[in-house]
Order: sequence, then C-alpha cells, then structure tokens
Amino acid sequence: AAAVGLGVALSLMMQLNQEALDLRLVALVPDGAGRFEERDAPATLASGEVTLIDVYGSLYYAGARTLQARLPDPAGAERPAVVLRLRGRAMLGATAYVVLSDYARRLDEVGGRLYLSGVASEVVEQLHRNATVEQAGEVRIFPATATVGESSLDAYAAAQEWLSRRS
Repeated sequence: AAAVGLGVALSLMMQLNQEALDLRLVALVPDGAGRFEERDAPATLASGEVTLIDVYGSLYYAGARTLQARLPDPAGAERPAVVLRLRGRAMLGATAYVVLSDYARRLDEVGGRLYLSGVASEVVEQLHRNATVEQAGEVRIFPATATVGESSLDAYAAAQEWLSRRS
C-alpha cells in the first residue's frame, strides 16, 4: 500500500512539474491587417502601452503558479494595460483566479488595467460568480467569438482607447 501511495505521489509531482514546464507566454503584436505577430513576452511592462499576452499550456495549479511568475512585471510602469488571451479554456482552476486577482491588483496599484480576451462563456460565468478577479482591480472581460482573434483585437483597441483618454 505504501508503494502504491508513493507511486501516486510521484506521478502527481511529475504531472505538476510537466504543467509548469509546458507553460509559455508570448506577446502578440497586431499587424494592422487583423492578424498577430508572435514575439517573446516582455519581462516588464512599459508605461502607457498595451501588451497583449497569449498563454500556451495548462492554467491549473502548477501552470497557474508558473503564469504568475512569468507575467510581465508592472512594477515601475505607469498606466500599463495588459490583454491576457484565454481562448480555448472552458474552465479555470481556483489557483488561476488567485493569480489573475493578484495581477489585476498589481496593475491597479500602478494605474493600469487588465483585459481578459477570448473568454469562454463558462469562464465568464465563473468569473462573475467568483468575483475576486473583478474586485481586485480594473478588469474588463471580452468574451470569445466565433472569429479567432476578434475579442483580442477588440480588447486591444479598448485598452488603447482607455490609455488615450488618460494621457
């Protein structure tokens, strides 16, 4: 029985480690023709600019903690806007809500705002029920549409408009 328990524990640790290793962030830069160019995600945010981030990989426990460590740092920036693309996720784990709430709060502390794009209707419902993300700071949610990238472009445009009104 102890060997089975040890095997289960080791298997779980390997799965969590794999989730953390598989997570990758990229910056998406609109090309003006309705498409995006992928670039390395920045380590820090620039003042008064919109950064669009796409997440590859799991956002369950270990993946969510890795996301927290890899999101661009807002410290030192003024009024940064971040669009975080969540397309293709039918559900988020509890740890992901903690991470998103913390990031929204950190952005709010420097006068910034978080935009969530490509959000599935199930996740929108979870976000509204949970409410911790929206209460943590300025968060705007852009639900996914049938057109891939549409909600991210809309969120990006809204973030640019918000920044232009604040300058």
